[in-house]
Amino acid sequence: MTNITYSGAVPHYVIKQGLDNLILVFRPEGRNTGPKGKRRRLFEERRAKILAIARLMLAEEGYPSVAIRKLAKRCGLTPPTIYNLIGSREEVLETAVIELLDAKISYANELSRSQNINGLVAYGETLWRFLVYDPQYSRQLILACFNSNTHQRILNIINTRCQKASFQWLGTLHQSGHIHNKSDLAKISNLILRHTAMAVLTWAEDQQDVKMLRADILAGINLTLSHFVDSAEKRHMEEWIKRGSLDFTRSSIEPSLFNG
Repeated sequence: MTNITYSGAVPHYVIKQGLDNLILVFRPEGRNTGPKGKRRRLFEERRAKILAIARLMLAEEGYPSVAIRKLAKRCGLTPPTIYNLIGSREEVLETAVIELLDAKISYANELSRSQNINGLVAYGETLWRFLVYDPQYSRQLILACFNSNTHQRILNIINTRCQKASFQWLGTLHQSGHIHNKSDLAKISNLILRHTAMAVLTWAEDQQDVKMLRADILAGINLTLSHFVDSAEKRHMEEWIKRGSLDFTRSSIEPSLFNG
């Protein structure tokens, strides 16, 4: 099992690749030391496995078919154990989706730092990598959220978290002098998030080619930011995106997700 651990000032996650390519997400507050910490880690490992299997079932069967009793059977647990560890069916599904999203944002922050690229471009790249790594789950989630009022709450939470992250990344560009007008940040954020949402929805509905999906996501981010950033940042973005467009195979995505 391989893993990547993040460090820094923002909440960070550990992402592990488990059996059957399950993506296990461990919360920052779950990493403690000492005897108490050992028990806590066992709790977190069980919890992460439940949520990973919930995401797998969502991918295989869709939202309506994920029931606590079926989930417990897949996990080798009893339904009361699921309730005690996480909560109701709705809480399990919501937590499974949101914690993976938070891990993506954490991953984007680390990619931004290590690759010296702005956070919005890093998030576009991160989003694409996860879509390529687990396309079935991603399609089911996207279609469920966009095409059903039942999942409006989850969609609203996703939008709120993405808005918050995008404002932080845009704020960094503003503080570094690459974006001069602070009043433009909300407009930029809305334009980029709207374009990205439409790009992934189009991919989910039409089975869009994965190479074109990356180009669509990053082109939308790049073109939008190009109207607001200075020439140095614009040139840096374009060069970074071109360097990363050489290999679109799934095998090239796995090391980048789990080995940094």
